[in-house]
Formats: sequence, C-alpha cells, structure tokens
Amino acid sequence: LITQKGYHLDYKGVHSRFFFEGSIYTERESVLAQINTYMKAHPELTLLCSDVLIPFGNVLLQSHSLPHRRTGDWWAIRGLSRFLNQANIQRQINNLLGHEEPSIKRTFFTVSQHVKDDYVQHFHLPAQHVHVVYPGVTMQHPSQIPPYRKPPVLGMVNSRSLNKGGLLFLSAVGLLKAMGYNFQVVMIYPQQKKDWLAQLLLWLFQLKRCVSVLPFQSDMTPFYSQIDALILPSLNEAFGLVVLEGMAQGVVPLVSSSAGVAELIHSGKNGVCFNRKRSAFWPVFNGIKDFLDLQASEVSRLKAAALETSLTFTWKRFTEEILQTLFAEASPPDVETQTVSTTLEVPESEWPFSC
Repeated sequence: LITQKGYHLDYKGVHSRFFFEGSIYTERESVLAQINTYMKAHPELTLLCSDVLIPFGNVLLQSHSLPHRRTGDWWAIRGLSRFLNQANIQRQINNLLGHEEPSIKRTFFTVSQHVKDDYVQHFHLPAQHVHVVYPGVTMQHPSQIPPYRKPPVLGMVNSRSLNKGGLLFLSAVGLLKAMGYNFQVVMIYPQQKKDWLAQLLLWLFQLKRCVSVLPFQSDMTPFYSQIDALILPSLNEAFGLVVLEGMAQGVVPLVSSSAGVAELIHSGKNGVCFNRKRSAFWPVFNGIKDFLDLQASEVSRLKAAALETSLTFTWKRFTEEILQTLFAEASPPDVETQTVSTTLEVPESEWPFSC
C-alpha cells in the first residue's frame, strides 16, 4: 500500500506499507521520485495507481480529468473548456503515454466502456491496453423483493452540478404532477437550500408536498429502502455506483444512456434507459413517465431483475478481474500468490474502502 502519511489508514489484510511525503499535485516531482525509488528497490511489486499524474505503473483511470467531461454540452460552449485547459490536458496525455506512443507498455483499467471510449478518443490510448472492469457492491441484499408502493416513490441523489440533471428532474416531475400523475419524491441534496433555482422549481410546480429533501447520508440503505425507482439523469457519468447499490436493494434504475452503469441495464428487462445525448428535458421526462405508466406487476418484475443483475457485480470479482489481467502473462508465481492472498483473503464485508 502506497499512501500519503497524512492519510494513513489501517487497511485489513495489508502487510506492507510505503508512506510518501507531500502531495501528488503540489509537490509532484518529489513524490514521484520517492515512489519511483521505492519501486526500483522492490522490483517484485506491481504498481496500480488511480491518478493520471503518475507516469509509471498500471492505472485505474478516473473520469474527472477527461477532455470530454470538461467540454460538456451546456450553453453551446462545446470545446471552449477544452481549449482553455489544453496545456493541462496535454500534460496528462504525456503522463499516460510518454513521449513515444509506440513504446507504451502500461495497462489501463476503466469502470465502464463509456470511460474507455473517451480515453481512446481524446487521449489516444491504444484500445487493446484499456480494460473495462465494472465496480461492485457490498451491501446486504434484502431477503425479499420490496413491494411496489402506491403512490410510487422516485429517488435521486443530486448536487449543484448541472451535469447531474437535478433541475431537469424537478422540471420533469413538476410537469408530470401538473398532468395528474401521483407519486412521491425523495431526493438527497445537501446543498438544496443554497440552490435558488431548485427552490424556484419547487415553488413554481408546487412540489413541496410531494418532494422530501434529505441531507448527506452516511448510510444509504434507509434511502434505498423507501424508494421504488432511482433516477440518474446525468449528462456524463463515469459509472454511477449509486444506481448499482439501489439495484442491490431491489430498486428499479432509470438511467441516462451517457452513464457507464447504463451498460448493465437493458431497458424494459431490468430497468429503464433514456438517451440524453441529443436533448435534455424530454428524454428525462419520458423516462420517468414510462416508469409511472407501468403496471404494478411489471414494476415488481423489474425490481426482481435489477436485484438479480446486481448479484453479479462484487468487489471480489472486481479485484479478481484486475489481477487476472495484470498477471495474464507469465510472471513469478510468488508475486501472483502473494498479491492474490493479500487482497482476497479478507471477506468483502470487512473491506474498509469502496470505489
């Protein structure tokens, strides 16, 4: 385990730790020199990092630094953000590829095909070097499928980011309420009181009686247990772990096709997908409307199928797929044995971290 001293945690199952001084962002050269020296002294170790700023080792790619996510689709300014951040983007590309692209030997992992496509297109990563490994959940599954409520309860986790689609969601449910649809909404939105646009929509559509706003939830289980469907209307989402967690509790996912988790959902079979790539409001509106128009038996079937889908995705599987990819070629047996046992001997219920 390589970690900054200020963030020391007692990870169960980890028997070897290396602490570095400084920040990868403010003292990058010093930190990289420390890690590089340590790795050279321990050639038997395999490095897997999660930051594009580290120019060596294998990388679990994150999406926050993607040019595609910096551009966005809002207010017809596509490309402007990328232009303003071009120097930073080029630095990240150099870190990932080095100065000679054909010599690349690194292995990259992403949490969805959606993210992989972005990196292949915008960072010019060779597709054969990028492997998709879907995240997992560790939540305890319900003993039986939760019953469908009347009126149904819609859930959403929101932030003030326009990318998340919270204002679109409130506009859509406001119009549906005006059309006579009967439902309740539970929204986790810690910054709701500071969002005057959200307050305006709640007042304009007279939604305060049917919309409950919750603060930050350290334990999401009670939230999942009181909703029938969870909507993720994000414009861009690397994966959307909240959706997979909801499915593990028997919640029907209503997901934008531009979210990575949509790759696990077949509309009409284990959830509802809608296309947000070409327009904003109507796909969200129609996705919610399609769910509200379903018969109770159909919703129960979707709940059961969503739960069954989630059973496939665990953190143990996530870890095993990464290890199998890293050690697919011939490698010293003791390295593979040591790595697997260090990672997988600990039961998932005791893992102290999440993705």
